[in-house]
Amino acid sequence: MQDPYVALGVSRTASADEIKRAYRKLAKKYHPDLNPDDPNVARRFQDISAAYELLSDADRRAAYDRGEREDAPRGFGGGGFRRGFGDEGGFHFRRGANSQDGDDLFEQIFGMFGQKAQRGGGPRRGQFDPTDDPPAKPAPLKLTMEVPFLVAIKGGTQRLQLPSGREVDMRIPVGTQEGAQLRLPNQGNVGGDGRYGDVIITIGVEDHPVFRRDGDNILTDLPVSLEQAVLGDRVTVPTIDGPVTMRVPPGSNSGTKLRLRGKGVPARRSLEAGDQFVTLRIVLANPKDPSLVEFLRTRKSQQADAD
Repeated sequence: MQDPYVALGVSRTASADEIKRAYRKLAKKYHPDLNPDDPNVARRFQDISAAYELLSDADRRAAYDRGEREDAPRGFGGGGFRRGFGDEGGFHFRRGANSQDGDDLFEQIFGMFGQKAQRGGGPRRGQFDPTDDPPAKPAPLKLTMEVPFLVAIKGGTQRLQLPSGREVDMRIPVGTQEGAQLRLPNQGNVGGDGRYGDVIITIGVEDHPVFRRDGDNILTDLPVSLEQAVLGDRVTVPTIDGPVTMRVPPGSNSGTKLRLRGKGVPARRSLEAGDQFVTLRIVLANPKDPSLVEFLRTRKSQQADAD
């Protein structure tokens, strides 16, 4: 095992507070839960924990500094350990008749950390937790993204390029509104401890040439001729799901609103589908049509005579 002072990167005259700060910094950096893909982290974490376990105990630290062996009850059996100086310095295990392998030795000596901590997991309940006050994730990276009107209404995916250059397909939920925020976990800035922050995307919705939105309702204008408005007719109306046929009642005026039930924002979760409201806009096919001009002049003259 490495010299505990070397393991924690402190001098032999370091105070208890300096030792504690050094340990907490290293334990956070090398905790196996934060480095699940690095097989060497568990052993490094054991060395750090073992060093702190020894140096945080004033009596054991003093005994170690004097080069004294520890008593057998601490878990070393008859072999114990003694301080020795090799090419790298530090102290070494002296094997005796009852010596055990290194892993068993760690389990006996540092049982207070729990088996999970020794093997790369977290401490058991009620035991020392070296990850108290874990490092906070970096602040979220905030981005904006414009999505097409129909994607926001009906849901879908939208390609987003992150500042790192990576491209991801964002899932846009049904009924997403302007200003909605979506979170992309662990794809943001990296912190000093190697943890990644999140990305928060604020959604902007592009205008549509035909449709507008009012809550869960879809609004659209429909041009009709004077004849259709006066006499009534069946007309084709665009919807977000494709064209449908709708009846224009006789005697309709410009500005009349007709409703198509269930043709608005689709239903999701506990929300019912919205409706589509169609506003009629009378458009003259040929405002200079001689017959229409004559009709309106005659009508105006009749009204003047009546007055």
